[in-house]
Amino acid sequence: MRFNFTLSILFLSIFFSLKAQEECSPRYNEKVFDKVDYSGTYIFSTKPVPGGVFRDMRYDFYEPEGDTAALRPLIIIWHGGAFIDLFNKRSPDVILMAHEFVKRGYTVISADYRGVTNVLDLLKEKEVVQEVVRTVIDGNDLICKIMDDINNHGNPHRINPDAIFASGVSGGAILGLHLMYIKSLNQMPPKYKERAMEVDNGAGEAALQNKFCSPNPIKGFISISGAILDTAWIQKSDMSLLIFHGGLDRLVPYEYAQPLFGAENLPYVYGGKLVSEQAQRVGLNSTFIDYPDRGHVPYMNITGTTPAEIIADFSKGLINEELFNKDMRPMTDFMFSQMECEKVVKATP
Repeated sequence: MRFNFTLSILFLSIFFSLKAQEECSPRYNEKVFDKVDYSGTYIFSTKPVPGGVFRDMRYDFYEPEGDTAALRPLIIIWHGGAFIDLFNKRSPDVILMAHEFVKRGYTVISADYRGVTNVLDLLKEKEVVQEVVRTVIDGNDLICKIMDDINNHGNPHRINPDAIFASGVSGGAILGLHLMYIKSLNQMPPKYKERAMEVDNGAGEAALQNKFCSPNPIKGFISISGAILDTAWIQKSDMSLLIFHGGLDRLVPYEYAQPLFGAENLPYVYGGKLVSEQAQRVGLNSTFIDYPDRGHVPYMNITGTTPAEIIADFSKGLINEELFNKDMRPMTDFMFSQMECEKVVKATP
């Protein structure tokens, strides 16, 4: 009798253990939160700007409302805007992107970086080279602040240090590609190096020598219509790369050209197609989302190839919602594939 009772308990234990199975949570892959909490704006550095004054550099922080997870993945977003100081971390596409990621369970930081105050400076080689260096310094300062808060100040945003991603749109993608891949200003052609070293009294080189103030915490970078001065800087690493670019882009070249409609005073740069080819060549984990028939920032309604045509494009609305929603899937898949599955237990009697 005792034997039969023991056998019955053993059988039931095995039965229920088989029925209680671990499955991956849809979090990070699908929308699991309804509301987004904008948690405020925070200073991450103070930097000199034209006019002999200093400016507080800030980031906005977004998180899921009511989220109780102890640690959450983070994606940093650097906005676009042709390096003009009129555009900022609250650009419409950035806010839309932040909300989409947060509803999937991510935290999001949308950050400032310095831009030019005189639009005509965008047509001057020296100013553009120095502007890119300024953005690299600002991007590095941001990541240093994030890591310092995680390691030394109680991790107030509850960020998972093993699940940090970054992304950039247009100028923000140029910032990110240079920050992620250039190791020293000595890699630049001599005339560019000389101009770059003038920025913030050589702070660009100091930032690169102490990049991220820690081992690289960025698991993956998403470049949307970005470019880099030299693809040779892109070498194999543990950081993955997701690239979007439109073949009709005249603002940031799709392949190899001068930006801003081929402005003759500006440096030649390598766009998304050639960045992707170099990434594949060196064995990086990379994916290229190619839009041969779209213009600058494929999910935006910018398909014209002249300034007048681009201005006319905006009459259609800034964002093509169908393409934006389509692009969210490869971005989500890109990050989700690099994180450990969040387990949930489903017990079925």
